[in-house]
Amino acid sequence: MRRRVASEGSIEESEDSFSDHKTRFKSQNLPSEDLVKTSQVLLDERSNAKQFQQFYSHLKFAHAQLQESHTALEGRFSDALQGWLFEKQLLNEKLNRVLKEKQELECLCIELQKSNFTPERFELIKCDIQSEVQRQYDLKLNKAMRETELARNECNRAIEELKKLKIIHEQLRISFESLHERNALLEESERQYIAESHQEVINRLSAILGSDTETLINLFRENSEIRAQCNIVLDESEKSKRLYDTQVSELKNELIQTIDALTKVKSDKTILARKYEVLQEEAEMLSNSLSYTQTELKAIRRKVVDLGREKMSLEKHLKGDILKLKTELNESRLATEKKRIEMEKQRDEFAFQVQDLTNKMALAMARYEESEAQCQHEFATKEWDLQKCIKETTEASKHRSAQILRQLERAQLNLKELSIQYKELIMTLTESEKSKLEALQKVNQMENQNSELKSEFAMTKQELIVRQKQVKSLEIAMQELMSNDDQIPGEVRNFCPLMI
Repeated sequence: MRRRVASEGSIEESEDSFSDHKTRFKSQNLPSEDLVKTSQVLLDERSNAKQFQQFYSHLKFAHAQLQESHTALEGRFSDALQGWLFEKQLLNEKLNRVLKEKQELECLCIELQKSNFTPERFELIKCDIQSEVQRQYDLKLNKAMRETELARNECNRAIEELKKLKIIHEQLRISFESLHERNALLEESERQYIAESHQEVINRLSAILGSDTETLINLFRENSEIRAQCNIVLDESEKSKRLYDTQVSELKNELIQTIDALTKVKSDKTILARKYEVLQEEAEMLSNSLSYTQTELKAIRRKVVDLGREKMSLEKHLKGDILKLKTELNESRLATEKKRIEMEKQRDEFAFQVQDLTNKMALAMARYEESEAQCQHEFATKEWDLQKCIKETTEASKHRSAQILRQLERAQLNLKELSIQYKELIMTLTESEKSKLEALQKVNQMENQNSELKSEFAMTKQELIVRQKQVKSLEIAMQELMSNDDQIPGEVRNFCPLMI
């Protein structure tokens, strides 16, 4: 852009200079057709450059819009993909849950069919499970309570030991302070005794100055004795100081030991507190697990009760059907018996109609067999209907699972379609990038043309400068000719005012 602005500025400057040169040469009637052509070419190129610049800005804006739409489509595609994946996971979870429930129900049905499950047995199983869960919970709770009680006892014992150590530490501190005060009092008394003895010696010496040598010798002896006593006192003070240092070091060691014991007790206390917290968490987890198992037991009980109810309803229904069939059979048997009795009476009454009666008896027996076969057929059809209902329920569950699988396949197909759309968008973006590259190539070509025009403009500018120099030389020559007016011919005189 900076190059284009600079080129446009140079073009404008060249146009201004060209207009100045044009106005300058109008008065001289020199040939300026080439300059006019070059100016027109430059103006055309400038307009073309502006058009290409506008076209490039439009392309840039369109490319930015395409990028924004591409990012928006990518976001929408990613959101849709995540939504489809989430729905797929949910459907898979639901399918697995349904299959598990179905398997559990089938297992329960098989177990119930194998074992004659009664409400009394269900109550016994329920009581056994409840007692087992309660026993495990009581054991875990008692264990946790024992551990918490032990931790509490250890914590109390550590607190009591800490109190005892604090009392011992306080006693040692008081004894240390009393020893320190006693040692200070001893040192102060020794200093006072030495100062008093020294003052007494000085007083005696000052009182006995100017006396005999014997008094001096006695004083020297007394001084030596006092010095010996002072040395003895100093030795005793050093011994007491050493004892004091040893006692102080022992007390320091005892203090360090007590501090170590206190830190150990504190660490034990923190450990016990952590154990207590862990035990509390375990107790909470046990209570949560107990509640969870209780809820599971309730759910299992509900399922078992529902299955028992279904079984009872099926048994009642089957019993009702069997009773109906039995009543029908009994009625048909009674009817046949009545007919047989009537036929025997008729045989006894009408002996001459034995053949007819035998035929009627055969017909009655055939009807009886047909009715019995019909009853058996109805019983078989009802049994087949029950089996058909069971098969239909299983087929319905299979059909439902198949529908879920179809939905999953549809979701996969939708995902494939979205991926195809995404690929098409990528293709369109590549095509737009290709068009952008072609436009950039065109812009580069225009820039090359602009640079060539600049070089041509520089050449024309140089030619103008050369022509200006020629004009200046001609003006100088005309001035010389004007100075030598007497020697100029008439044609030159007519040409000079035109040049001026």
